[in-house]
Amino acid sequence: MLVGLPACGSAAARQNAIGMEYVSGEPIGISLKASTGAHSAVVLGATWLFDDEEKVNAHLDWLVYASRSRYYGVGLSARYTDNEDIDEIVLRFPLGFEKTISTESPIAFFGELVPGLELSPASEFNFSFTVGVRYLFVL
Repeated sequence: MLVGLPACGSAAARQNAIGMEYVSGEPIGISLKASTGAHSAVVLGATWLFDDEEKVNAHLDWLVYASRSRYYGVGLSARYTDNEDIDEIVLRFPLGFEKTISTESPIAFFGELVPGLELSPASEFNFSFTVGVRYLFVL
């Protein structure tokens, strides 16, 4: 789908960029990030958790960049188990950093701490941590 798009070449072009991401940590997955302005972006992701039972998590986050490398945001996630029912709905608060190799590089590394408030089936706090790499394409 994104193969024909040229790689992002400068920091200014990143404002109109979309990125494919590989996420490592707990859980592991992939995501798609799209700029929504000079200082904001949306991220749609899918992650997999392999513990007692296989779980798939889908999330949508809105991010605001506090600086070139730091961001914070808010989002929602839904976790599904093998029986395909929604087990959890979580209000997420991602806090992260992103660092490119250089201003001309389309590759960025990122890390996130994500505290969350589980809304269903019970109210409780949860926490996740992820690190990953993102490849940016110019729109």
